[in-house]
Amino acid sequence: MAGNPRALLLTVLRVGVLALVPLSAAESAKLPPENERLLLYLQTLQSDTLEPEAARNQCISLVYRVPESESLREIAAGFFQEPTTNSLVVFCELLVEAVSRGRLTPETVNEALRGRERDTQLHAAGELFRALHFVYTGLADPLSEPER
Repeated sequence: MAGNPRALLLTVLRVGVLALVPLSAAESAKLPPENERLLLYLQTLQSDTLEPEAARNQCISLVYRVPESESLREIAAGFFQEPTTNSLVVFCELLVEAVSRGRLTPETVNEALRGRERDTQLHAAGELFRALHFVYTGLADPLSEPER
């Protein structure tokens, strides 16, 4: 990703445009059932009661059912420089790995999906993609605590 600033810029622009779409408090407070189940899987993964492979498979199954999956597919493709056909799979693999390693919490994912306040939601989305970036690149995040 570091080698292609244009792709990074396009991704940031896409995320920025999506972030500008206003949500009412009622819309942001409720999540589609797929997102609720994904959060449940991430919580059980974090508590070591679900194997990462099962969480990954559930994530992939659920993320394709979410109405916004096409937007996420494009964002993930640009951010991780993956073909759009594979980008949601990569997103789920990285999400599960980040939660398994303790780099990301289900609470942060929840806030990114449903943040009650726009600033909080955008901050959580930034944390989510930051964690995924460092898992993807294999680099150490200088701002994060050591992995568990």
